[in-house]
Amino acid sequence: MKIGFDTGFFVLLSKGNERAIKLLSSLEKPDRTGVISALTIFELKRLMLMGKIEKKIIETYISQIPGVFRVMWIEDIGTLDKAAKLSIGAGLSSLDALILASLLEAEVEKIYTTDRDFEAYNKKGVEVINLRR
Repeated sequence: MKIGFDTGFFVLLSKGNERAIKLLSSLEKPDRTGVISALTIFELKRLMLMGKIEKKIIETYISQIPGVFRVMWIEDIGTLDKAAKLSIGAGLSSLDALILASLLEAEVEKIYTTDRDFEAYNKKGVEVINLRR
């Protein structure tokens, strides 16, 4: 099973959220693959620069991400087209639409987020789970 994670997951993880910790541990099972967008790394760096998450925590996450998660890079126009349609159709911010499009490109079955706007995406085969609910 491929499971997508949005930036909010890492924010909760940095705060010691038990649910986020359990989700991270669940990726140790061989039938589970964690997937993030490369833009999540951008957002983590941005949060660090804004002082919202400690630099040491972000640097640790970023150094360990490649060993734990498949990182999706936006490499083709088709993904950008899908993101533009998601932004308009589901009312997502541009960055969230790009993150969602890259996760969908990886064919994730679940997406863990803390953003309400992701909940507007409700296509068959992809479950969006808001970790704040």
